[in-house]
Amino acid sequence: MTYCNDLLIWSRFEEAGYATAYGEDYLSLPDTFSRYQGFTAPPTHHYLRPFFLTGENQQGPLLCTKKLPSAVNVLNYAVDFAHTYANDSFFGFFWLNSYSHNHNLSPTLLDENIVDFFEKLTSIGVMTNTIVIFVSDHGIRYGVMRLPVESYYEERLPMLFMWTPTEFRNSYSESYTNSVQNQFRLTTPYDFYMTFWDILQMGNSQLTVPVSEACPQCTSLFSPIPKDRSCAHAMVRNVGYEATVEKDDNKYKVQGSIETISAYNTRGSNPPMQPILNQLVKFFDNIPRDVQRDIVGRQVVQTSERMSRLLRKSNHPNKVLVIKLQSTCRSCGGDRAKI
Repeated sequence: MTYCNDLLIWSRFEEAGYATAYGEDYLSLPDTFSRYQGFTAPPTHHYLRPFFLTGENQQGPLLCTKKLPSAVNVLNYAVDFAHTYANDSFFGFFWLNSYSHNHNLSPTLLDENIVDFFEKLTSIGVMTNTIVIFVSDHGIRYGVMRLPVESYYEERLPMLFMWTPTEFRNSYSESYTNSVQNQFRLTTPYDFYMTFWDILQMGNSQLTVPVSEACPQCTSLFSPIPKDRSCAHAMVRNVGYEATVEKDDNKYKVQGSIETISAYNTRGSNPPMQPILNQLVKFFDNIPRDVQRDIVGRQVVQTSERMSRLLRKSNHPNKVLVIKLQSTCRSCGGDRAKI
C-alpha cells in the first residue's frame, strides 16, 4: 500500500493543510495488513498500527489490546484525534474489523460503544462543525443470516450515514438539499469518492477536481443525481447486482411458488413432496441464470439436482427464494470542513 499512498484521498487532504489520521484494528487480518499489502511507513500524520503491535489478543468473543477491545481503542482514538484538532482542519479515517469481519453476531456487542462514541463527539462540540460519515463496505457474506431476502439487498447496499452540521447546511444549503435527495437515488462508491473532492474544493475554489477514471460521469453526493440514473451510467456491473435484470411479473408463477413453499413448510420433505420440488425446480429454470442465486454458496444454481438438494436440507426453504421476478435499477464546509 505504501507505493500507492499518494493516490489515496487522505493525501489530498494532507496537501490542503489538514491533519490526517488512520486507524484500523485486527492486525492479523490479511486483507490490509499482509506483508505485501500493508504500509511500510505511516501513511498519515497519525497512525494507530504501532499501538496494536503491542499485542492484540483474542479473549472470548472479543479481540483486545491491553485492557479494552481493539475496536473500542479505535473509537477512543478517533475521539481524542477530533478533540485535539478541534480548532484545525482534519481528516480521520477509522475502520473497525474485529467485531464484524467474519463474525455475524458480534456487532451487537458494540452497540453501546457506538452510542457512547457519538455522544462524546457531541459533548466536545465536534458535531457542530464536522462532517461525520458512518459507513460499511458490505453486508453479511456467508451463513444462514444470508437466507432472508433483506440480506440479499444488504450485501449489495451497505449502510452509509452522513452527518452534516448546521453551519454547513446554512452555508451550502443547495448542496445539503442535494445530499438529502440523493439518498433515494442510485449512488456508488465512485460518487462517495468524488464527494471528498467536492469538500476540498469548498475550501479552495481554485482547486481543480479531476474526473474519475473509473466513472467519468459520477459526481459528488452534494450534487444532483438523476432520479432515473441507470446502472450503466453509474458504472455498476451487471454481475451480482440486485437490480440489473428485468422480467415481466407473472402473478401466476409468483402465487404458485408461494403456495408451493407454504405446502412444503407444512408437510415437510416426505416422498409425496417430490412433485412439488419438481415444480420449484421448473420455476427456477424459468428465471434468468444471472439472477438464480444459491444464497448459501454465493454461486449460480447450475442444475435441477442441486436446487432439489438445497430445498431438501434447508430448514426454511421459503427463505431460499430471494429472486424478485420484476426488478429495476433503484435507484463539510469551507476551510473547516472535516471528515
